[in-house]
Amino acid sequence: PPSPPPPSPPPPSPPPWPRPPPPSPSPHPPPPPQCDDTQCTSAGNDCCAPAGDTATCRHGWTAVRNQRDCFGFRGASYTCCPLMPPSPPPPPSPPLPPRPPRPPPLPPMSAAERALVRVTSAFQSHGLLTHS
Repeated sequence: PPSPPPPSPPPPSPPPWPRPPPPSPSPHPPPPPQCDDTQCTSAGNDCCAPAGDTATCRHGWTAVRNQRDCFGFRGASYTCCPLMPPSPPPPPSPPLPPRPPRPPPLPPMSAAERALVRVTSAFQSHGLLTHS
């Protein structure tokens, strides 16, 4: 009698942990070249901070989100970039143009001129002076 066919090998077992999907090409521009993922201080130092986690970096570096996915979390990836030096102060404003000189003070009025001003003002306030 013919011998029975050998049993087929068992199917390969899946890995013990789920693997993250391969990264898809990012539509976002890459971070500046001076940024460095080795400066991340997230849990696991993996530059992945999902919602609720704070993206952190070593002293002198600042976290910059790059909108990439990490470990199945959408947009949770970030990198660390050097702190930007403070911007230089704006240039000083040009000096204001010089003020015109003040007119010389009027000479003091005589007693007659002061009396004329009082009378003219009184006539004007009562509508009695129509022209000057």
